[in-house]
Amino acid sequence: MVRPNFVSKTYDIVDDPKTDHIISWINNGDAFVVWKPVELAKHVFPKYFTHTNFCSFIRQLNEYIWKDASKIVKEKEAQNQKLREQLLHMVQENSIIEYNLSEELERCKKALD
Repeated sequence: MVRPNFVSKTYDIVDDPKTDHIISWINNGDAFVVWKPVELAKHVFPKYFTHTNFCSFIRQLNEYIWKDASKIVKEKEAQNQKLREQLLHMVQENSIIEYNLSEELERCKKALD
C-alpha cells in the first residue's frame, strides 16, 4: 500500500532518531509530540517539504485527521475515570511543557486573516 507523500514524509521525520529533541514518538508510537516547532520548521522542513511554514504542517495533519493531544487526553479521561482515581498516587509534576496544536492552529488562522 502506498502512503500519501505527506504521511510518508511526516513518518520519516518523526521516526528519525536525529530529530527526537524536536519531534518524537510518545505512547509507544501511538502519537507524536512536536517539542520545538520553530526548529522543526526552520531546520527539518526544508529537507522534506517545499515550505518552512508550521501552520501549513498543522493544516496537513488536520486533513489526515491527526488529533490534538489535548483532545485525546479528554477522550481517555472519560473512558478511564475509575482507573485515574486509582493511579493518583503516581502523578508527578511534568517538567515538559505541552505544545497545544489547537492553540497554534488558532494563532496561524489569525495571522492569515
